[in-house]
Amino acid sequence: MKKTAVIAASFLLLVTSLLPAEITFSTPYISENNGILFEVTHNKPGEPSYPTFFTAQIEGDFTTPQQITTYPEQLSSLLEGKALRIKNRYGTTHYNVETGALLHGLEQDGEIIPTESVIPAAESVSPDGKWVCSIQRTGAVTGSIILKNAAGYTQVELVDTTELSFTQVPVRWSPDSKFLIYEKQGNLYFTEPEAMFKTNQVAEHLRKVGPGTINCVDWASDKNLVYITNDLVYRIPIYEMYTRALYSDFVGIGSIVGRLPHPISPTDTFSVNGDCTAMVMAGHQRTISYFSLPGSASFVRQMYTGTQVSLVGATQNCQFFWDSWGNPVLWFQYHTVGHTDSQVYRLEIHSGQVRATVLEVPENAMEPLLSPDKMNILCRTGEQLIVYSLQDWHQVAVLDCTKVIDYDWGNNDTVFIGTQEAVLEWSVRAINQKGVQVLFPVSASAYSWNATTGHPILQTPWGIMEYNQDAGKWSYSELAVLDTPKNGNSKYRVFLDASPNKNFTNMPYIRTLTGSATTKPFYEPATQKQEKRPQVALAFDALDNADGLATILHILEKYNVSSTFFINGEFIRRYPAETSRIVEAGQECGSMFYTALDLTSNEDFLVDVNFIRRGLARNEDEFYDLTEKELSVLWHAPFYTTNKAVLEAGDLAGYTYVDRSMDPLDTITFEQAAVKDISTYKTATMIIQQIVSQLEDGMVIPVAVGVSGGSRKDFLYDKLDLLLVAILDAGYDIVSITQLLQE
Repeated sequence: MKKTAVIAASFLLLVTSLLPAEITFSTPYISENNGILFEVTHNKPGEPSYPTFFTAQIEGDFTTPQQITTYPEQLSSLLEGKALRIKNRYGTTHYNVETGALLHGLEQDGEIIPTESVIPAAESVSPDGKWVCSIQRTGAVTGSIILKNAAGYTQVELVDTTELSFTQVPVRWSPDSKFLIYEKQGNLYFTEPEAMFKTNQVAEHLRKVGPGTINCVDWASDKNLVYITNDLVYRIPIYEMYTRALYSDFVGIGSIVGRLPHPISPTDTFSVNGDCTAMVMAGHQRTISYFSLPGSASFVRQMYTGTQVSLVGATQNCQFFWDSWGNPVLWFQYHTVGHTDSQVYRLEIHSGQVRATVLEVPENAMEPLLSPDKMNILCRTGEQLIVYSLQDWHQVAVLDCTKVIDYDWGNNDTVFIGTQEAVLEWSVRAINQKGVQVLFPVSASAYSWNATTGHPILQTPWGIMEYNQDAGKWSYSELAVLDTPKNGNSKYRVFLDASPNKNFTNMPYIRTLTGSATTKPFYEPATQKQEKRPQVALAFDALDNADGLATILHILEKYNVSSTFFINGEFIRRYPAETSRIVEAGQECGSMFYTALDLTSNEDFLVDVNFIRRGLARNEDEFYDLTEKELSVLWHAPFYTTNKAVLEAGDLAGYTYVDRSMDPLDTITFEQAAVKDISTYKTATMIIQQIVSQLEDGMVIPVAVGVSGGSRKDFLYDKLDLLLVAILDAGYDIVSITQLLQE
């Protein structure tokens, strides 16, 4: 079993400062057989920084590095715990749990040591670990959904065009992995994974479930799919899938088991118990409703409703689980800058009334993961991994483990754990720490060559580990201490020096000691000259609405992006706690005047030099009184409306005016477009495509923190991760406006 979302919290702890992309080689050491061992660390925008070990054999003009360690950015169990699939910037690594063999470099495109930003695509692994669905990027904001077998050697395109996502794939696996629901162009379809690779697959239009997004379906059990369209809740038995699809015009798409009090919305999520008699739904991840399903077209009976309000400036999501008595367990996870926490509740019926019982979890508990038998929940804190019984919430097992990146259940008794130091196998039934086995190292405090075997060796917290390159296996070395590392043998010396490529901070060289003395680099891409990358800045406009702030701060932290917030006095007065969150996040703060006023209009106020200077000064004071921090001397007028007199007044006040380079129209609502011009309305993905097509060095790109009044399908801040990655992939660095002005 595997969660489908990329683990964000561990990613947050590892990203480096957003500077021009840099790749650093560690000191290379050479063996008597002319092998070279070294470590590569990336300091790249939007990616975690971590070391990866490589070896190379001196031969010809340049050497080809071979990866020998892999960092578990994404870790998934395959084939019911018999194999592991690990993804990171270097591609995919498969690990055979039974033999201990590693196979590196699968699904790798381009350079062995990539210089461009590489963020692993979202994946969804089937519960039995035999199939993998992933999004393969095809454009700035688009991709295709690929279905492949666990080995990765056979694949088929499931959906040719879908919205790009780095967190989830729009699919739902049946618990037994025999069926798959996928979203395509506003409709839902079903398929059997094995049938997708056969020539006699039933035509797709005959496998249509109905209109909707992937949030409109949930597997109640192996035997029943629940589908919601508008306000009707349908149960579709698996054995009727094909019959219902073939004759849906005559027999309908399933049996109606309830009618909701309102139509389902794109932001609603839900889960149904095993016998399809109860359902829990989360609206906007906050409003929880617990319904009894009547089994007919009658309205559902609402047994419980409540609103879970997150901390100010925190993102919030909710996951549903069901215990064996049919009670829903709700796990709310919150993230603020630098901190993640959770609250857990069980909805139980007592004397005919439903009440929410608090289930205790330690501080910083996060990322719950259900066991394959649905009896236990695994989560982590900063110091431990904990397994809870879903039935009575007692701790089944606890493992002291820090620096965790990702994890997955292998089977009901085994958990695979990827940490910054090693990938581990944990037997949850073992006592204390005795059930932990190191499968292979991820990093090391020191490294060298084994002079006897000729194998690379790493010093790890568990002892010295040795890599057999022919077998692709790691094992414990017989050495008690590392052999002394050497930078030379009788034929060569290896050392580091400068690189002409701005993507590299240094470059390894080989110096020949016999025959014609020569000195040459051993990694060809590092020798290629690289021009300085162009830069753009993001300007987040906080005018009078804070709906998108939590998402924005979360994404900026995740990708470690420096940006500038322009804050209006109306925002400070309405949202003092949110304003403080911006400051706590370490983002640059500029002024957007003290009130939301068109400064080019004199209808309500006499807008002169003194008015502008007083308005800027008042905003400074209100910001300082709240945060005890000073606003920067950057500013722009509300709505970016200005004239010569306004600009001169700002200059006299000591401010630097910052104008936007384009208007992305991200605040245009359906209602405004209907009155003015419908063509002015653009979805978030359309806006991102427009921005990327117009990128130029030195651009300032505005993004609204919120929109007051009106409605939209989505907001640009909802897709901020897509925007950041699209800009980075276009070859641009993202900096604060102060940094931009300094260039």
